[in-house]
Amino acid sequence: MLTEDGRFYHETCIETHFIKCIDSDGSISSPVTKQPMGTQTIQPVTIPRYIEKLSSYEGLERGSPDIDDSSQHGTNKEMIRVTKEKASQSAQHMVLLGRWYLFGEKDGIDCDVKRGIELCQAADLLGDCNAKALLGLCLYCGFGDVEKDREEGFAQLVEAAIEGSAFAAYKLGCYYFSGTHGFKEERKSALKWLNRADGNKHLLTCTELNNLQKYLTLLADVSSESDHGTTTSQSTIDMRSEVDTVNSTAATTSLTS
Repeated sequence: MLTEDGRFYHETCIETHFIKCIDSDGSISSPVTKQPMGTQTIQPVTIPRYIEKLSSYEGLERGSPDIDDSSQHGTNKEMIRVTKEKASQSAQHMVLLGRWYLFGEKDGIDCDVKRGIELCQAADLLGDCNAKALLGLCLYCGFGDVEKDREEGFAQLVEAAIEGSAFAAYKLGCYYFSGTHGFKEERKSALKWLNRADGNKHLLTCTELNNLQKYLTLLADVSSESDHGTTTSQSTIDMRSEVDTVNSTAATTSLTS
């Protein structure tokens, strides 16, 4: 994530840093320069995509001369065009477009938190549970100009997850798993919400889907070993290390997502 101090951090790490600062004295400072800064972040999605393309074995095997994927850009532009056209008639497309504006995670869509919230509010009025989930997350984290309200934000996330929002269930599961964002680490609660997210994956990104499976695999291993009274296996330790690395990498680390 690109933050107001001009540096890149892992999303989970910088969000955890923000929460610690707020819980400590209420002021936000850069983890590197220690100077005051805001909480506005931008996700530079093009960089991870290009890194993934460069590291792809199939891409190297074909002898790709560069990383310019014109067909991908064409497909992306078409997806944005279709989504914008259908957003006026479909709550699902409206909330998808809202997410893109909120987080700036789609090539061709500049981050516009105000516009993203407006789209989500409109979709919420139409009864879309994922819109409620995104609005709840904005409330819980105090995203953009939204006044932070953890109690109401949490209530909206839970309500949205119960109504069928995979995004809300995923966020709740992740927070319970890692014990971050003011949540107490509870693996049983994490498993409950992540299982619910696994049953309806609408609105989850590829990264979120991959993380979802990693969390579920780890939780299933731990649960199985606990039931049989055995110690944690090396494979589980390795998996835990891999997943927890995402949540605990030092905030001063350069771009990792």
